[in-house]
Amino acid sequence: MSTRTRSASWPYQNFSEFDVSAKVRERGWVLSAYTMPANAEAVRSLSVVVRPHLNRNVIEGLADDIINACKWLESHGGTATPPQLHDTHKTSPAKC
Repeated sequence: MSTRTRSASWPYQNFSEFDVSAKVRERGWVLSAYTMPANAEAVRSLSVVVRPHLNRNVIEGLADDIINACKWLESHGGTATPPQLHDTHKTSPAKC
């Protein structure tokens, strides 16, 4: 199962999905933050993959860590930046 949150509904001004990803990584979680390709760079997502063997306690721990990360970032702000996108106008040489 994968859950995605779009920036269009992102209620925070002083941090981004990339900051949340970095903050929860401090607690051992890996949440992937993404920007979309050219002409949709303003759309960002935070991906959470939930494996079937994870129990409710583990998922509640993840939820608590995300909430606490957002609370901390709301107070302190964030500095993570999205990775640079590849130049969509460059072409690479054919490999054949």
